[in-house]
Amino acid sequence: MIERNDRTDFRELDPTTDPEHFEKIVASIMAAASPELQARRRRSNALGQVVSWWRPLLAAAALTGIVSVAALASVDSRAETTESQTGIAEAIGMPAQIAQWVRSDEAPDPAELWLTLEDDR
Repeated sequence: MIERNDRTDFRELDPTTDPEHFEKIVASIMAAASPELQARRRRSNALGQVVSWWRPLLAAAALTGIVSVAALASVDSRAETTESQTGIAEAIGMPAQIAQWVRSDEAPDPAELWLTLEDDR
């Protein structure tokens, strides 16, 4: 194994050796970056964040709309609707006569209602 004792001298790469030149470079960089830094400061609040996401959100909404329209267009509107023999009311244990009254617009006669409720007990 060969050991090397000579070290590389990086002092010539040090930008702070000439402080005046270094300050001019920093000032020019800050002047060039100031418009972008100001724009980032304006966007740092919540409203600025929402505004910066406006275009991607609009694109996502448009894509969702297109997919929805395509899905609705593929559904056959002439498909027959089938009603099951057992409705929700019957499935939860509501008497058939009461379920029929709920589905129709006619109000039950009080005596009929009383008899139906008495029969259910």
